[in-house]
Amino acid sequence: MDYDTVELLVGAVLALVPVTVLVVAGLWCLKAPAKRMPWFFFLGPVSSLIYSWTAGSLALTLFPPPYDAYFDSGRGLDLRGMIIAFGAMAGGAAGIVTSIVFGVLNLIRQWIRSRTAASARSVAPRQRPEPAECRRDGRGAEAAARRWRTSPRRGIRRRSRGRCR
Repeated sequence: MDYDTVELLVGAVLALVPVTVLVVAGLWCLKAPAKRMPWFFFLGPVSSLIYSWTAGSLALTLFPPPYDAYFDSGRGLDLRGMIIAFGAMAGGAAGIVTSIVFGVLNLIRQWIRSRTAASARSVAPRQRPEPAECRRDGRGAEAAARRWRTSPRRGIRRRSRGRCR
């Protein structure tokens, strides 16, 4: 296996690692979004930036390009290993996008849940307000007693026609 193949494989792995880690962490954070998602939305992009700055140099330390005497004398531009560095940068950018997408999906999910809860509340049957004589807070009792005393049929006890519960 030559260095070009190793460089492509390492670059691809460096591009996919932060996305995979952030998807797993984002799914874990969606289990308790009220307390975990703000931390994820902050730590996801920050960790992706740190990853994009450090992962490329660490990978080039582990997989250095082979020595070539032609490039050593300064006659040409040696671009070997650039796929590794670009893979780390692409992984960091994809990690930032992944954490933003998870944050937006969480906001959309909360918005949908609040809309369905609001529509469920608005579909509930509305209750009629209680008449004054049915109030249990004391304000309606005086008015009901006054009406009872001034009623011409005071001796006949009137039944409630379903107005009071």
